[in-house]
Amino acid sequence: MSEIQQHKLLLDTDFDGTAVEKYGMKHWRNWTKWPLSMREGYDEFLAGFEDGGGRIGKILTIRKGAWYITRKTATRSTIKRQPGLKRHFTNDSVVFAGNEENKAQSLIERAESVVGGYAFIDDKPHKIGVEILKQFSSRAERFAGRIVLGAVQTSSRPAHLDKLTRAALEIDSVGLIDYEDGNTGYKLGEAELVVVALGKYTRQSGKDFAELVEDY
Repeated sequence: MSEIQQHKLLLDTDFDGTAVEKYGMKHWRNWTKWPLSMREGYDEFLAGFEDGGGRIGKILTIRKGAWYITRKTATRSTIKRQPGLKRHFTNDSVVFAGNEENKAQSLIERAESVVGGYAFIDDKPHKIGVEILKQFSSRAERFAGRIVLGAVQTSSRPAHLDKLTRAALEIDSVGLIDYEDGNTGYKLGEAELVVVALGKYTRQSGKDFAELVEDY
């Protein structure tokens, strides 16, 4: 049995805007070795997810473009120098996907290898969410399971979630599910994407999220 399969709950995470504060591609923090600023409470949220019986997996990030090499260096430097990140990740924990399509593909492949619940958190749920649904539809071997997508708290989140819903309903055979707890799901065959609006990063909210993923 693989390392992933030994754990009932697994959490993977985006990087820019999710684990660390987001900076423009040409911002000096993206090409120097100075660490990027971790989002407040992020490490506590991860610790809380572990308290809830989960395991922290990998960082799946795009990190593309002309500044790719320097941005990649900044990512690795940040993990090395930020104790809150270093506690959970190593440089081997990072998947530089290059685009949203590859990121969604990696995410689904990891979800397929988990015995129990799988979750991913991202500050742009509309982008990764649509790609996940597209791959639910197009993959030769259909995914049969559930992915819980945690939408990180940002000022743009309401607009992002609205965009996700509108784009999802344009994909053939995708159905909308409204859960009693207020969360939204998208179903295509045996595959399901549940979107959860996360609150402020705290240890308790991380534990609550782990328990929610397990309940689904």
